Amino acid sequence: MNPSMNHFGTIERPSDPILAMSPAEAKAALEKKHDAWLESQRPQVTESTAPAVRAHVELDRLESDPSFMKKVREGDSEATEKFSALNRIVADPDNKNALALAGITPRNYVDTGHGLSLRDSVAAVNDLRAKGHNDIQAREMLDGIDSRTGKPFDAETIRQAKYLRDVRNSDSERVRKFLSGSVADGIDSRVRSAIIGSEVSDL
Repeated sequence: MNPSMNHFGTIERPSDPILAMSPAEAKAALEKKHDAWLESQRPQVTESTAPAVRAHVELDRLESDPSFMKKVREGDSEATEKFSALNRIVADPDNKNALALAGITPRNYVDTGHGLSLRDSVAAVNDLRAKGHNDIQAREMLDGIDSRTGKPFDAETIRQAKYLRDVRNSDSERVRKFLSGSVADGIDSRVRSAIIGSEVSDL
């Protein structure tokens, strides 16, 4: 650039330590940064972390370990059993909602069982959170299990939900607030609908 054409003074090139490195050093530095970024993307494991999420985190770590994967490929019994056990936990359809609540879609995951796919479940959880629902409500709406009992919603709870639905629908002010986008009324309506929708009819 012609300095006389620059109205903002001399333009300095930003300092970048990689420019002073050899190609090998730069490659190693970038790989280190990439590994640190991958580690930061893994869910944080605590005592309350669901087993499926724990298994996914451990599996992800082991798959990034060349020495461990070499043992698996060579048929090492201990490594193979550990690898298989973790994969079984992650693949178990009963654990799908735990993965969805953690926002996890494992590589090469194959949906089995019934209901939404894992990807759709993750999207549903994100949508429910954006609309103000907490994780307990999201879990109940995904699997139809009452968080208070660990069992499907019983007949009395479903009856109460239907009664409240009829009461709310007959209240013009509540209907107006719901239609105008009230967050609280939207949450209330979706929770009740999920409870009613979990009812299994006798065929």
